[in-house]
Amino acid sequence: MVKMMELKLLNSSDSKLKLICEEVVDFENREFYLDIINQIKNLCIEQYAFAAAAPQFGVDKRFIVFVSAEEKRVSSVRELQ
Repeated sequence: MVKMMELKLLNSSDSKLKLICEEVVDFENREFYLDIINQIKNLCIEQYAFAAAAPQFGVDKRFIVFVSAEEKRVSSVRELQ
């Protein structure tokens, strides 16, 4: 079982944001990545952001989550359902 993590946005001065992140190649950890993607998407919707990168949340992997225009119109994920 993969341990899920709770994401928090890093401060813009955090040194972790200057590190070179790893390419995502371990696709067998699908559940782990889906959890991160969903958390980032939820935080983007709550904060009215169109996109966020994993490193902004302390995840040292190279990927970005984009929020669609439809998702952007709501203030919570529950409104989408």
